Parts: sequence; structure tokens; C-alpha cells
Amino acid sequence: KADHINPRPKWQFLLRNYVVWIFGIVLLVIGSLSFSVLIYLVRFNDWDIYSQLSDSFLEFFLLTLPYFWIGLLVLFTLVINYNIKHTKRGYKYSVPVIVMASVFLSLLFGVMFYKVGIGQALDDVLGERAPFYEKIINPRILLWEKPEKGRLAGIVNEHLLDCEYHLIDRQKEVWRINIKEASGYSDCELQIGRPFKLIGKLGEDDTFFVSKIISHGPGRGVFGFKHKRCMLNFEECENLKW
Repeated sequence: KADHINPRPKWQFLLRNYVVWIFGIVLLVIGSLSFSVLIYLVRFNDWDIYSQLSDSFLEFFLLTLPYFWIGLLVLFTLVINYNIKHTKRGYKYSVPVIVMASVFLSLLFGVMFYKVGIGQALDDVLGERAPFYEKIINPRILLWEKPEKGRLAGIVNEHLLDCEYHLIDRQKEVWRINIKEASGYSDCELQIGRPFKLIGKLGEDDTFFVSKIISHGPGRGVFGFKHKRCMLNFEECENLKW
């Protein structure tokens, strides 16, 4: 009575509990979305041509590891753990149990999101709109910007003659590419307006002679590319001949 202490109304505790759980569910959804993008990046990481992108598998693995998404998942897991600990019965659960449950649920929903194409769609949007995407979110984009080392990526802009095209890279520089000797494209046909990753060599006349053509998956949003037929599942489109 001297300190004028009064009990808080029950609704305040209920409201706080609801807010904590709602915030936890939102974090779980965001963590699952991050997991779906992580799966997409790992699935289409050019594992079969790592020797042409780096000097060793370990170097390639470390260069292309999606640190941003892994860090994001760790952060969300820690926040979820803190959140659950502040629920009404959260003190009953140990940290390892909460962490394992959070990771399991994020992985479960992440796989579901990936299967319906959300991971790919989210990566496309981030590639198109997120600042510093190629430096922080998906640095593997930079691996394909080294024509002097036989790697080039961009949007096919114009069909010239024979098996030659114009390709525009991320810096808006126009390249003349020759795909006559490219594996899988003997008919010399590429779809105009579609992004590709190319392996080959730079000729003396600044023509890029292509030996291998790869449909652009993760990071294609940096070229502003949107293709409705392949938006839901890139995996279904990777083997098509464009």
C-alpha cells in the first residue's frame, strides 16, 4: 500500500503471450523462406563444373557457400529460442531442444516452399531489387564476370549471323558470342531475352567463343529476367533447349 503496488490485469499477460507467439511464428516463416532459398542456391550451384570455376573443390565450396542465408538462419534460430524462453511455459524446454525443433520446422517448411518455387521466386526478386545482391547475398554472380578467364554471363540480346549473337552482361556491356562449338547447341539457336552462363575463351577480336552454355538459375534476377513458364520451378526448365 505504501508503494501503491497493484496487480496487473490478466489481459496484459495474455496479450504479451500472444504477441510473443505471433512474433515467433513470423520468425519461423521467415526462417523457412530463407531455407527454401538456401536449398535453391545449393541445388543449382554448378557442382559439375567446379573445376572450371576455381582451382579446387574446397576453394569452390568456400567461394560459393551462401553465408548470408546461413547467417540469417542462425540469427532467426537464436531469436526464436529467446522468444520461446519468454513464453508462459518456455522455461521447461532446454536450449538444444528449442534449437533442434526450430531447425527441423524451418527445414520442413523450407522444403515445402522450395518445391512450389518460392525459393526461386524470392531469389529472382532479391536479385532484381536488393542492393549489393552480388556482393552480400549471392557473390557467386561475380564468378561469371571474368571473360578473360573463360566465364561470361548475360542476356542474349540479338541474333547476328551463322552462330553468333550479341549478349549484354550485368554492366550493360555488349559482347559478340559464337556458339558454333558449344555443347548441346549444334542448331545454333538461343532464345532472345533469356539469361545464360557461358564457358569458353575470349578471341583476339573480342569475340567470346563458347564451349558450354548453361541456363542461368540463381542470380538471374540481376538481369531483370522474368519468365512465367519457368517461374515456378527452374528444375523443370534447366534441360530445355532454348
